[in-house]
Amino acid sequence: MSNLTLTPLASGSKGNANLLSWGEKQDKHLLLDCGIRIKNIEKILLSLGMEPTQLSAIVVTHAHADHISGVAPLARKYNIPTFMTKGTAKFADLKGVPLNHFNIGTIFNIEGLNLTPFTVPHDARETAAFTFYEDGYEDTKLGYLTDCGHVTPHIESMLTGVKALAVEANHCRDMLMAGPYPYALKQRVIGDLGHLSNEQTAKLLEKLKDGLKKVHLLHLSEENNCPIKARNICFKALSNKEAEMVVAMQNNPAPPLTLKGL
Repeated sequence: MSNLTLTPLASGSKGNANLLSWGEKQDKHLLLDCGIRIKNIEKILLSLGMEPTQLSAIVVTHAHADHISGVAPLARKYNIPTFMTKGTAKFADLKGVPLNHFNIGTIFNIEGLNLTPFTVPHDARETAAFTFYEDGYEDTKLGYLTDCGHVTPHIESMLTGVKALAVEANHCRDMLMAGPYPYALKQRVIGDLGHLSNEQTAKLLEKLKDGLKKVHLLHLSEENNCPIKARNICFKALSNKEAEMVVAMQNNPAPPLTLKGL
């Protein structure tokens, strides 16, 4: 039985960080993105009974500030091995960071956790989404997809068969278009290199629904979305009405998304 879990520590347009834990005793951990201040991530980890020294790695999806701003300070302070693409590394100040590179499409392993990065359309160089599985549990995968302008056939293929999925539901298109964002920013968000709307995420879930048991909705805009609306639209897309669905929020950790028992 896989013990892999993903816990959203902060999720939204102001900053993102996720904790992955795995192993027989769930004593191995990595941070997926850190777009919040080092004091905040230290405080959140402490609230979960953890210290940053317990992190085996930091893995970065892309170079936008809400995903990477806290990475270098945390990695430098605690000497944490940090993984990102070369394209992402070009846009960050990483002096003093123990840096490792991964390639999109090439699986790599961190202490028994297998990570498969795949490309997603977003306006940051070499933006990556992932599937994860523990050694010996290749048929029990967890998927992670945020910061994606539109769903491609390749994305659908990579996520087909995942048992649990953490996925962006960034905005309600009507709320966005009626809201205070400047026109250019609205066009960026809804563009092919922007972010997924509730409806786009629901369409993806409908295609993946047969295998999905658990879903976390991530990266909701506080200005341009409503958690209840996002959940209602996305839950209707699932054929399994016993599936779990959680909406992660900006300022508080969400319950873990776990593969245990699946």
